Amino acid sequence: MSNFYIKSGDTSGSGNSDIVISTSSQNNGRESLKGRFRVSFDNDEYATISLEQIGVGNILNMSRYTQHLSANESVVTISGTANVSTIATSIAGSIRVNGNVISNWNGVSRTFITGDPGKTSIYDYIITIDVGTNTSSYPRNINIILSDGNNITKTLNISQDGNGSTPEPPADKYMYFSRTTINFTSNGGVQTSSIMSNVNWRLST
Repeated sequence: MSNFYIKSGDTSGSGNSDIVISTSSQNNGRESLKGRFRVSFDNDEYATISLEQIGVGNILNMSRYTQHLSANESVVTISGTANVSTIATSIAGSIRVNGNVISNWNGVSRTFITGDPGKTSIYDYIITIDVGTNTSSYPRNINIILSDGNNITKTLNISQDGNGSTPEPPADKYMYFSRTTINFTSNGGVQTSSIMSNVNWRLST
């Protein structure tokens, strides 16, 4: 379907006439939309005007850039809008485009989205990735990188809780004086040295 129409002006006539041509909508696709109008005369000859509406280029948007998982959660959902011909991910998963599953897509292999809807419009996508549960006691961070396979990259930062608590490792024992030598004048006096320690101690002479 053409994205151009005659907004006003004669569709037939004789002599000079102004024709006002308009676009039907914004072009959110990455490529130009093209069309033409032709006016015929003498029954078999015609003049042509070529039309082009420039696209917006490549778009890859994510609805969020951070996500938190408990230790027992494993599924990450990434959603957004795009018009790129494919979306690559650093971890394999599955994708729905405008509600439809792209069966041969796994993210890590560069597979073009069936029908290439982004050529002429923006589409919605939902990517599902299983990052696994965290069996460690320590929390972990996971980064999932999305790209169009060329110049656009987006990163989802995931923080996942540890599975339970882990006691702090025992500290090395230490004990020392802050000053190891103190000199008094002949008049005597008072001076101080601190005992620095993380263990029980007893002072003696």
